[in-house]
Amino acid sequence: MVTAIVSLYNPAKENIENIFEIKKQVDRIIICDNSRENHKSDIPICNNVYYYWWSENRGLSYAFNTVLKSRDLLWNNNDYIIFFDQDTIISNNHVSKLVEEYYKLESEGINVGCLGPCYYNTSNNTLELPRRRVRISRNTLKVKSIITTSMLCRYGNIRDVGFWNEDVFLDMADWDLCWRLIRNKQLCCMTRVSVVRHSVGTGEKKIGGVSFRVAAPIREYYQLRDC
Repeated sequence: MVTAIVSLYNPAKENIENIFEIKKQVDRIIICDNSRENHKSDIPICNNVYYYWWSENRGLSYAFNTVLKSRDLLWNNNDYIIFFDQDTIISNNHVSKLVEEYYKLESEGINVGCLGPCYYNTSNNTLELPRRRVRISRNTLKVKSIITTSMLCRYGNIRDVGFWNEDVFLDMADWDLCWRLIRNKQLCCMTRVSVVRHSVGTGEKKIGGVSFRVAAPIREYYQLRDC
């Protein structure tokens, strides 16, 4: 089974439309809404769509852990979990390509902890690749961390490292999870089999020829605090 878990926070119309596209590519989708307002009426709830809302923002890690630890959702250790931000735009067969690559790596004896796609940064119109990387297959690299959106894991892998760290509210939660998977002797991987379009912050500024990413003030606060 492939389950998508999508985080929402004050979503716009296009963010809800992204959910409909993700829904087509997975067996079930779980929506974690950290907004103060309830958006259940905007989302068609059916057998494979689940909606969770807390009426306040308790953080990304808390939201993910609430559903990952829920007995009502009948998790299996071999289930694939793929996480998404609300603004992620995916292409056709995006999820199936990632699952196929994940399974292929496992069949070759590679102990995969998590796998994510390369992403096209719409803030600067470039394909982002980490400087420190090691090729482990034709399409896949071993890296130190990947971003949350489109991060694919086995449920058992996340459970074995203690799920997401709720002391980390938002931006560094993905790094923290990747590092704990690596400490558990599993690989953090990035693959070229698919690419997502993803915005980083609110844009970029150049100072003295050096580019800096610009984040909203509240996100800069959490980035500094959680670092």
